[in-house]
Amino acid sequence: MTECKLLIVDDDERQRQTIQDAIREHNAGHSGEQDINFASQQAGDLKQAIAHLESSDFDGAIVDLKLRSTTEEAEGNTIIKEIIKRRRFPVFVLSAFPDKLDEEFKIETDIFRIKERTKTKNEDLLLEMASLLKTGISKLFGKDGELSRDIFGSLQEVFWRHVAYNWSHWNASLEDPKDRMRILTRYITDILSRKLGLSNTGLLEAHVAEMYFVPPLCPHLYTGDILLRDSERYLILNPSCDLVPRDGGAIGADFILLSRLVPLQKNEKFKAYLESQSAKNRERIEPLIQNKNMRYHYLPPYTQLEGFLVDFEDLFRVDKKEIGLYNRIASVTEPFLKNILARLTIYYSRLGQPDFNPARLLSDLDSVAVTKKNTK
Repeated sequence: MTECKLLIVDDDERQRQTIQDAIREHNAGHSGEQDINFASQQAGDLKQAIAHLESSDFDGAIVDLKLRSTTEEAEGNTIIKEIIKRRRFPVFVLSAFPDKLDEEFKIETDIFRIKERTKTKNEDLLLEMASLLKTGISKLFGKDGELSRDIFGSLQEVFWRHVAYNWSHWNASLEDPKDRMRILTRYITDILSRKLGLSNTGLLEAHVAEMYFVPPLCPHLYTGDILLRDSERYLILNPSCDLVPRDGGAIGADFILLSRLVPLQKNEKFKAYLESQSAKNRERIEPLIQNKNMRYHYLPPYTQLEGFLVDFEDLFRVDKKEIGLYNRIASVTEPFLKNILARLTIYYSRLGQPDFNPARLLSDLDSVAVTKKNTK
């Protein structure tokens, strides 16, 4: 059994008590080794909730929006902002006024969920929270979670093994504190990325999740963005330097180079494999999955991305004035994007030669072999 601590924020003492009663019943009925039990810390107003966030760590929160009956202000939005700013754990909004949520919070995610009080049973809410916490998300991302410890430990090593030997040079050559911060952040992030991606025996095997940023990481249009328009998906292939906003926000490229993404379900070889996972059909799709077919690059399925083939022959350009008609839904991350761009370059830089007659070439080799034997 794992105990998880919840922050309960509600100005109504009766509502707080009903949640506490539901927690007691939940714990009584879930005492197995794999079960989640809850402890709670309650707050009846904004000030108390902020104080709890500053002094305690939590695995999740249940937050009401209206914390004072004497005002129309939904102070629960302030709590949510503070949690997003300071902490990393699931938040369930439980309110009779979900329309009072700030615009930025009106979209649910895997860990931010919106519940209307009159339509939600407390026991169901706790079961949903328990199911989410069973994944280990708070133990991984929490204030003292495994990921935090791993990254902090790596940062300690970077400080003593790299910064310690280079600080005088960096300090002298980077006089502007903002430049120093920007460059060192990029340098140290690169070290951490490589270190955390290695095991004792070499590179760790990549997971599909590492291939995509969903939603896109960069705030503006960028190389590797996956775009959606009229149910079709496209990949941006412009050099990144042409897409960086300059003075006034304009980019250097006049046109955006796109490659159409072919859904796996529309590729004949994949269609055959989906119908029958025979050894023959598997052999037919392996070159596509392993990127041995020069025309295509495989993008595996992930969340709402159903899996595609980047078609290097199906390229076209769009006037940058029209790119607003496309929605950015994801981006391919840097290590995988570099490979796509390299393969695109190789595909269009192929230089062939005139064909020879294979029979004639073999005949010539036979003649050489016979001559060699006769001269022995």
